[in-house]
Amino acid sequence: MLKLNSENPDVSNQRYAILTQPALNSDNQPINDSIRCQPIVYNSKTARCIGVNGIWYDVTNFVPLHPGGNIIMEYFGQDATSTFFMYHTDEDLNRVKKSGTYKMKLINPISCSPIEQDYRELQVLFRRLGYFKADFKWFILQLISVFTIFMILWTLVIHAKKNRFCFFLGGLFLGIFWQQCGFLMHDAEHNQIFQNRKIDQLWGAFFGGFCAGFPGKWWRDEHSEHHLFTATYIENKGPCDPQIQEKIWILGLESGYIQIKQNPIMRYFVQVQHWIFLPITFILGRFGILMDSYLHISSDIFQITTVILHWTWVLSLLLSFQSYRKAIIFYLIGSLYFGSLSLQLVLSHYSMPQTEKESVKITSVFNRQVEVTIDINTYIWMDWYWGGLNKHLAHHLFPRMHRQYLRIATEEIKKLCIKHGLKYHELTAFQALKKTLYHFYKLSETNITVN
Repeated sequence: MLKLNSENPDVSNQRYAILTQPALNSDNQPINDSIRCQPIVYNSKTARCIGVNGIWYDVTNFVPLHPGGNIIMEYFGQDATSTFFMYHTDEDLNRVKKSGTYKMKLINPISCSPIEQDYRELQVLFRRLGYFKADFKWFILQLISVFTIFMILWTLVIHAKKNRFCFFLGGLFLGIFWQQCGFLMHDAEHNQIFQNRKIDQLWGAFFGGFCAGFPGKWWRDEHSEHHLFTATYIENKGPCDPQIQEKIWILGLESGYIQIKQNPIMRYFVQVQHWIFLPITFILGRFGILMDSYLHISSDIFQITTVILHWTWVLSLLLSFQSYRKAIIFYLIGSLYFGSLSLQLVLSHYSMPQTEKESVKITSVFNRQVEVTIDINTYIWMDWYWGGLNKHLAHHLFPRMHRQYLRIATEEIKKLCIKHGLKYHELTAFQALKKTLYHFYKLSETNITVN
């Protein structure tokens, strides 16, 4: 076993690779022991390895090619077994080079725990049952569904000029179209539809950028980190889960302390957030998503083009009213309905406990997701409204599973929770909303002081 370099004052805050066999770099040469004793630096020219099932894999040349983005860098020199199999299979390991072996119990004992073993066995079972295979029939039905919604929308717009009911119903269908296309973008960017990254990402750009107005790549880049580091914060920096770190909300004491320190006005904002949460979510939810996506849009011409085409058809639709007032009201009606999607996206996590990001890497993936996720108890016919995300825990544990199988997977997850003594969280939508508002209320009563 290697000795850690104790001369570095930051050694206690770093993670190291304890190898039982010499690791090899991309040139098939042994990695120098002194290099391996140093904290891993992302811009280093030395080999970058991640561990899966007791084997080190050199991903030095694979990092820029990784479909999930730079998230792979979070696990340099660490065991990533459970995290890896959330998204991948053994076949994906053939794309990178083996660089040595290690003892999982020394690097990350949690990976060898009974609960993680059961979790991985469940993944294998679901793959054997075909829950991850492409389902073209389902996809065709979804295409027909959103196309029908789109045609109804335009039909209502035509009659809206003389019929007030058609006007308001048309605005509602605009929101429904955005919502359902948002769900299909979510499916595609998780590679659920075709199980082929290139094809799925093209459809993700279509449903996200062209149909819903926000680029699929922006969502994909943020969403991978959301799944791996759900409800986490970085010490002295604040919340880091990109999809629940809205700067206007304080969700926990630790991250809230940093937010108030960075922006003192939040001290007063936290006192009223339980009152303003719903109005802001519904009224500004869509605009917040659009603004965030456009501020972080990539230089990818294709992604930008899909957004431009989106605004082309939306403006054509709105200008058909020949009245700016009617056009704005119509758009706002659709945006208000879309606000329900913004609410759906946060009910499963906002009221759950936050954890420091680094500690999550050595925590049971299954246990952590159960701890921070609430499932929404609904009738099966309401799954379309939730895009399957009412079974949120199953989705977080099996991100590439088709949404039509999430209910079945949930029943198996419940059995594992009972077996290992874990509390499975399931509430109605109203109960989840009540829990979220109460969480905000309790934070308003807490005196978060900043020195």
